[in-house]
Amino acid sequence: MTLSRWLSVPVKVLGVCVTLAALTGCVSQRHETMYVGLPNPDAVTPASKNPLAACPNLPLTKQGDPYVYELKCRAADELNLGRLDRAKVLYQKALKIEPNDAEIKLGYANCLYRLGFYDKAVCQTNEVIRGGGCHVPYAAQLEITMETASGNYDKARCTATELAKWAEKNGQIPQAIDANLTAARLSGRYLNDGPATWKYIEKAKSLLRPSDREAAARIAALERELKKTCMFYRLNANGIPSTVRQD
Repeated sequence: MTLSRWLSVPVKVLGVCVTLAALTGCVSQRHETMYVGLPNPDAVTPASKNPLAACPNLPLTKQGDPYVYELKCRAADELNLGRLDRAKVLYQKALKIEPNDAEIKLGYANCLYRLGFYDKAVCQTNEVIRGGGCHVPYAAQLEITMETASGNYDKARCTATELAKWAEKNGQIPQAIDANLTAARLSGRYLNDGPATWKYIEKAKSLLRPSDREAAARIAALERELKKTCMFYRLNANGIPSTVRQD
């Protein structure tokens, strides 16, 4: 399966059918790092209500053993068709041959989560994140989606902060900004942690470059939203009421 085919396949993400190209924003095969959009915690359906809460798929690269690549493609097709048990068997076969393949692990994690095996799914994404490399953003995005849908907001925030540090270290500034914004949203809306919300917002602002107009707009939009809906956001890092004008 080619990258262009993967990018054009509609997948259900956060309850909305989109193509992977629209989800990721930017994918580069020439560089080792990729920028992908992060989930909005407010839009994730709790797993208790929707066990098949959608998580993102990722484009596959044709490399290594041709048989393993074929297994990955077949497994991904079965996953997109909702034939989860068949996909699980195919991913397991592929992992026996290539146990360190990040693409297999992420597809398998997606499959496990949809089958209801949350802990096993997170183990797979954790392994990819610890391994570093170009698949870290996908692994983190998948993990944040699973943790948020399962109500584990503190874990989701930890994953977002890990991604922010990784992205900044690897020069992925838009990714680092969005990861900090995800951590801020989780802190303010779900964890009632005003000081942390301010901290992550300020960190995102500190990463802005003159050319990052879209990122600056995302920060401003989140601030407006939090000022209207989250009383704890009106506290600064020291717990002192903010003097910021209310919109």
